[in-house]
Order: sequence, then structure tokens, then C-alpha cells
Amino acid sequence: MQHNIGGILNLKSLSKTLFIVTICASSNIHAKDIQFYLAEAFGNRAIPTENAEIKRAHQYTDCLIDYPRTIRIMSRKPASRASSDAIWNLAYASPECNKDAPKIQYGPNALRGALAEHLLRKFVSDLQVARRTKLSMLYDAPSAAEMQKLPEQVRASVTMVEYGSCVANADWDGVFQLFATEAASSDETRAFASLNTAMSNCLAPSNNIKLTKFQLRGFLAEGALRNAVRKNNTTSLERGPSPTG
Repeated sequence: MQHNIGGILNLKSLSKTLFIVTICASSNIHAKDIQFYLAEAFGNRAIPTENAEIKRAHQYTDCLIDYPRTIRIMSRKPASRASSDAIWNLAYASPECNKDAPKIQYGPNALRGALAEHLLRKFVSDLQVARRTKLSMLYDAPSAAEMQKLPEQVRASVTMVEYGSCVANADWDGVFQLFATEAASSDETRAFASLNTAMSNCLAPSNNIKLTKFQLRGFLAEGALRNAVRKNNTTSLERGPSPTG
């Protein structure tokens, strides 16, 4: 079951990496609470904001990517303890990737979106992976009643992933144009701007919250992944632009 999200997005960046987003979702969680609980979900460790940090985080997750372990992460709800534990387990199982670990000071939830993006690339480029990946391998979309029972951080993160699904459904090619760009690049900024209509149509007027482009890209990636697996239509996927990497 999906939740409808609709409204307005202010795409004027506060900086090169920060968006103000206006959102009101059917999960009955207020925008100011989404802001607070997303901050808690991402933890006390800093979210990468500088271009070099963002690129390093994507390089790190690119090294970490392992299909069975990564799909296991996506079977857990975002910002849940089970998701965090699965991401830590992936990192511990990949010692060859951890030579830069002292430079990677982010909590596990900060890396989930980048992992989803890499898994999405694999899904659309590898027919065998597409055939192996079933909707049952992803977490169940909660009903409205179930949403109210989730911890606040999880509810806020699920709401944003659903927003990502809405945007991907509205402009599939535009989303993939975004994923074809290097993170923290001028091309990425232009790709975000081209998604203005789709992102606006998937939001509703309410209070402002702040999301970094790194966070927003991650929510779009996981939302697009869930759409792709749900549709499981590799023919139509291959007709769209393919992400690089």
C-alpha cells in the first residue's frame, strides 16, 4: 500500500548542498517533526555536505555493495535498528573498503540511500539481478494504521522514501538522469532542477524542512528502487536512460 503525498517544493537552495523542502504527508507526521526525526535518524555524526565528503561517501558505498547483504538492508525499514545493524554488518564484512574508515564519520543511516542507488543501478543493468529481486525482499509498505505505530524516526524516513517513489513514478527518466550524474556536481544540480515539476507535484503545502541534496538523492534512489522492483519490467527500464557506474 502506498501513501499519497502531494504539494509544493521550494527548490531555491540555501547553499550548493542544501534544499528547503515543504512537505505534508498522509502519515500524519508534521513537517517540523519530520525535520527533527530525520536528524535523529541520521544520528549525531555529520551528514556529508562538502563535495569531497559526498564523493567519498559514494565511493565507499560503491566498494561496499554486495547484492545479498544490500538487499537484506532494503528488507528492513529505513532508520530502524535492524537497518542500522545490517549496514554495520555490511561494513564489517568488507574490510578492504575500510582503509578510509577514519575519514567516514557518518552513521549507518546516512549511507543507506547511496547503497540503494548502487543496487538500483545493478537492478536495471543486470537481467539476472532483476529476475532475482522480488518485491517480497523489500520491506512491506505500512498501512496508515501501521505507520502510526512505527518509531518516529522510522516513520519520518518511510515517509520520505514514499516521497521518492512518488517522484520516480512521476518522472522516471528525470530521476535516472539524476542518477547518471556524479554526486556533488554541477550536472547533479541541473538534474535536480529538471525534476522540479515532479518533486513539486509530490509535495503538499506545510512547514519547511531542510534536506541536503545527499539525503534527497538517497530517498529518491530508494523510492525509485521500490518502484522498479514493484514493476519488475526490465524491458521498459532498459529503454530509459541508464545510470553510470
